[in-house]
Amino acid sequence: MDEFADRLFDLGWDRTKAVWAVPQAFGDDTYWTRKPTGKEWVVQSLLGVIHGGLGIVPWNDPTTPDIKASASALAKAMSTTLKGFILDPNATFQLITQNRVHVGVWTVSGRTLVLATNLNYNETRFSLESVHGSGSRISQVFDSGAKIQGKDVILESVGSGGFVFG
Repeated sequence: MDEFADRLFDLGWDRTKAVWAVPQAFGDDTYWTRKPTGKEWVVQSLLGVIHGGLGIVPWNDPTTPDIKASASALAKAMSTTLKGFILDPNATFQLITQNRVHVGVWTVSGRTLVLATNLNYNETRFSLESVHGSGSRISQVFDSGAKIQGKDVILESVGSGGFVFG
């Protein structure tokens, strides 16, 4: 995803072409021994968005009710709040990775969106002090196993969350 995003930027196509994430939504076969959970599907999807993807098309349908519920929750958050940051051509973007947690930070007009996803299969946290532009007013706009505790975001095992500051 990063390489494709860099190529599009270098060619001047970053606002005219889009890279799509294609998260796995199948399993129980010879290679994948089980189907992903809804939270695992969200991790794959948000990882794609954080690394430059502007679309999400699952591979494949029909899928599990858990994945469909998680996809619906993410779609609702995208349509109401997240797209206003991610798709704004005036947004500044910062990528933070630490301890297998990937964080995308978009800032528009003094407000900041933080999307975080945990690739670990154990609870982990990251400090909000590493996020530029964070303010005192925080609202959670997406929850797939994430919460704020003091100056940290706590992410459940393969948890993800979205927060708006400012």
